[in-house]
Amino acid sequence: MAAAYLREQGAKEVALVLDEAHLPMSSRCRIDGIVDGLARRGNALAVIELDELIRKPLLLNQYDGLIAPNDEVAVQLQGMARASGRKINEDFWVTGYNGSRLMQRLNPELATVVLPVQELADKLIATLLEKIAHPDQVIESPAPVPVRFRRPT
Repeated sequence: MAAAYLREQGAKEVALVLDEAHLPMSSRCRIDGIVDGLARRGNALAVIELDELIRKPLLLNQYDGLIAPNDEVAVQLQGMARASGRKINEDFWVTGYNGSRLMQRLNPELATVVLPVQELADKLIATLLEKIAHPDQVIESPAPVPVRFRRPT
């Protein structure tokens, strides 16, 4: 969704930004999915470390679209881009991941993949209650919860 949005906006040079120092396993799986999914469609995607961008801010000039591993890093990337003279959502696009209500209020110009937190919590609680009621039974993983993409306002 994030890569499609960036392409739709006209971004030609897109990179996936990694924050290896703070990357949980679930994020690694998501990132592998992004890279694999784009590769199957024939889209190349650069991968760059956040630490490298911080050390060498001129690297930002190589890209006009970035996919951040979460909303907090996305906001940091927006700030770096602004500092280098780029105009967010005009000549430079950044997408995040999580889409919390707080982040949507604080930064409405951030495009982000929104996790349905309440639905995820409901499924988790139902699964835990099922396991408590039937401790010896193998509980199947619930169906995936669909995410949505929030465009900037």
